Amino acid sequence: MVGEQRTNTILSKSLFLVVQSSNDIATTYFDIRKVQYDFASYADLLVTWASSFFKELYGLGARRIAVFSAPPLGCLPSQRSLAAGIERECVEKYNEASKLFNTKLSSGLDSLNTNFPLAKFVYVDIYNPLLDIIQNPQKSGNTSCFVLFDFWFSFMGVGKAFFLLIVSGFEVVNKGCCGTGLIEVAVLCNQFNPFTCNDVTNTEALIKLPDNETVPALLVFGDSIVDPGNNNDLVTFAKGNFPPYGRDFIGGIPTGRFSNGKIPADFIAEELGIKEIVPAYLDPTLQPSDILTGVSFASGASGYDPLTSKIPAVYSLSDQLEMFKEYTGKLKAMVGEERTNTILSKSLFLVVQSSNDIASTYFTVRRVQYDFSSYADLLVTWASSFFKELYGLGARRIAVFGAPPLGCLPSQKSIAGGIERECVENYNEACKLFNTKLSSGLDSLNTNFPLAKFVYIDIYNPLLDIIQNPQKSGFEVANKGCCGTGLIEVALLCNRLNPFTCNDVTNLCSTGALVKLPENGTIPAVIVFGDSIVDAGNNNNLVTVAKSNYPPYGRDFSGGIPTGRFSNGKIPSDIIAELLGIKKLLPAYLDPTLQPSDLLTGVSFASGASGYDPLTSKIPSVFSLSDQLEMFKEYIGKLKAMVGEERTNTILSKSLFLVVHSSNDITSTYFTVRKEQYDFASYADILVTLASSFLKELYGLGARRIAVFGAPPLGCLPSQRSLAGGIQRECAENLNEAAKLFNTQLSSELDSLNTNFPLAKFVYVDIYNPLLDIIQNPQKSGFEVANKGCCGTGTIESVLLCNRFNPFT
Repeated sequence: MVGEQRTNTILSKSLFLVVQSSNDIATTYFDIRKVQYDFASYADLLVTWASSFFKELYGLGARRIAVFSAPPLGCLPSQRSLAAGIERECVEKYNEASKLFNTKLSSGLDSLNTNFPLAKFVYVDIYNPLLDIIQNPQKSGNTSCFVLFDFWFSFMGVGKAFFLLIVSGFEVVNKGCCGTGLIEVAVLCNQFNPFTCNDVTNTEALIKLPDNETVPALLVFGDSIVDPGNNNDLVTFAKGNFPPYGRDFIGGIPTGRFSNGKIPADFIAEELGIKEIVPAYLDPTLQPSDILTGVSFASGASGYDPLTSKIPAVYSLSDQLEMFKEYTGKLKAMVGEERTNTILSKSLFLVVQSSNDIASTYFTVRRVQYDFSSYADLLVTWASSFFKELYGLGARRIAVFGAPPLGCLPSQKSIAGGIERECVENYNEACKLFNTKLSSGLDSLNTNFPLAKFVYIDIYNPLLDIIQNPQKSGFEVANKGCCGTGLIEVALLCNRLNPFTCNDVTNLCSTGALVKLPENGTIPAVIVFGDSIVDAGNNNNLVTVAKSNYPPYGRDFSGGIPTGRFSNGKIPSDIIAELLGIKKLLPAYLDPTLQPSDLLTGVSFASGASGYDPLTSKIPSVFSLSDQLEMFKEYIGKLKAMVGEERTNTILSKSLFLVVHSSNDITSTYFTVRKEQYDFASYADILVTLASSFLKELYGLGARRIAVFGAPPLGCLPSQRSLAGGIQRECAENLNEAAKLFNTQLSSELDSLNTNFPLAKFVYVDIYNPLLDIIQNPQKSGFEVANKGCCGTGTIESVLLCNRFNPFT
């Protein structure tokens, strides 16, 4: 139905529920198996069979697996009747058996969590809550009792969801409801039994998930802000399917998006984990999988007012609604009516209109007919009618953008902002009035349609804040657009023939990843330990082959200078520091041009070719991890001399410490030297012990936020493919398996450190799976070649073998 990739996503995100053991204990063991085993041995067998099943589920893609315990079986009406004597008390041997099994099951799941760190196996205790209901039926004042299972928190890490069992007015807990209530089950409970109780309607189970936890699709209506190309085949000036539009989009292709790169709908879908980009519904390359995960019906230059779309001859909101109805029909043909209704009710509907209504239609045509307050009322009426139609077609989660500060658009500043090009206040005041009325209209809809949620999204104030305080958000220019002169160009006026389009829009329109800090969270510095992945040049003055301070390294770095970074440009530590807003480059601690300000905001102590194992750095004569630690102690001394001990302690406790090691330990040291001494499992234990000791020393020196990279898929490195991948240069699986085993043990050790050092946070950073996904699916991330390096032949060159004399780079 949906292809392999989407299937894998569904399976990995789904909740798997396993409810077994009651029949094993109550029937199979006490009727048959007890002549073969004591119960402890039988419980071990059950847990072994269960574990095998869970491992198979994991192998088939399951990652969130909740396993119910055994209930208090001795308190079942049938067991009371069969084995409890005249008083029909709970039968303790059955309950004791359940408890013993539950203990072993819980322990088995803990073991699986350790061995399969990418999954979460959660033990759900039903024994104690149910026993509590049986022993204390009136405990909740004969009204209700609540059984809370917090297992969703274990999966999601955010929010809480409840398994809420509402049991109103329990009076009898030692009998069943069918027949005499003593022993009837299955066929003994039937329509001919005159004693079956009539009313069981007051027992109800609900699972309440965190708000918006499940969003299968994003469905978008609106104007150019969210149009990814629906206007492409229209005869209208309102389209963007030509350069320089799309210059920074995947492949540098103009798609019809009115942007240099992605648009808000793309970012929202990506943040929700749905997909990377939201396609236009009218895209001729649209796939069935896109229908399932959402499309955009938006049309640039449209609005709530029917006249708004009529003037430029684009799709009106009613046209977009007709497309949506057609889309719904296609969805039903694919997955059936019931599944379609579920998708629509769970999806996020995004509506982005009003800018063209206000800036174009009202101020050029409608203002001779209406004062703006009356026109705003009309807009909200049209909007409300549209939202009600959406509701009638199945939408339940509808997010509506307000109007932005239109008076601050470059075009409005140029047309009506005077010689100083100030923001035009009458436009901004109109937007604010419309937003107030729109927000109030949505509140009214929420009251009248309680099964839906209409949410007003304020974009006016955040954008105005960026415009008024551009530097705060990393912008340099906030009163001009990027195209042409930046004063008035839109649509056709922004084109490839315009010589003034800016070249670097990284400060204006960032389309990269985001690092989101908690409110009031600050990271004053990034401090890095590791190997060549994060070495910014510490090896430059060593007598070693492991350095890169010569071309072609640094070819795409600022100024084209080789700095000692093992890269054509920036390295991960630079990118992380920049995303955190700290600085654009993280320098090497041994850089002779290092400035005092660099000490305050962080440095890298990393040394290419080093590792956790002391032998790893000894062979190529580079700085070991203990050498890097000594540099760090020296750095602390310099910091104290600059800002004092108290400020130094604050900087260290708030900073992000990045530790990137293990690759050289595994590929070089183990497979060339250590494998004669250890099997890999033992060597991985040694590496994790060394890593743990280092992390404890960092903690002792003041570090509190420590992110530790796992090993990447080393068997897929070009050099390893060439050396050990056979004639086909496949990934070398023994190296990948070694990396995975090490990662499992490292992740487990970090969990242990978090338990033992609660004032710190040790975070395991999985780079194995994301990199393997890029290697296995390069086109998905915009790559063409994933089995060769860029230098020389691309098969084995690194360090000195990658040099300016190699003609194939």
